[in-house]
Amino acid sequence: MYAAEIYAAELEPRDITIGRRAGMLAGSAASIALSLFGMGDSPIGPAVSDLVIRVRDDGRVVYRAGQGNSQLADSMLETAQRELAQFTPERFATEWGLDLA
Repeated sequence: MYAAEIYAAELEPRDITIGRRAGMLAGSAASIALSLFGMGDSPIGPAVSDLVIRVRDDGRVVYRAGQGNSQLADSMLETAQRELAQFTPERFATEWGLDLA
């Protein structure tokens, strides 16, 4: 049995509050300024999505982590989905520190 039969992983957009929106705007402005000076291309700012792992049977969330940029979020999702397809449920739960309580 593979973990993918028990769990599902997906990205969910974060709720955007006024404070978070201000942080996103400030982070975008800083990223643009830094890239204009050739000092980086990584976005700065609050997480825009969460990697969420749920139990398939009841939809219960057993893992949630904010991902600050889309490349990292996509990479984490790919890793989770690959490991869901390769690991047993027990190994996956241990590796990801799932909250099974």
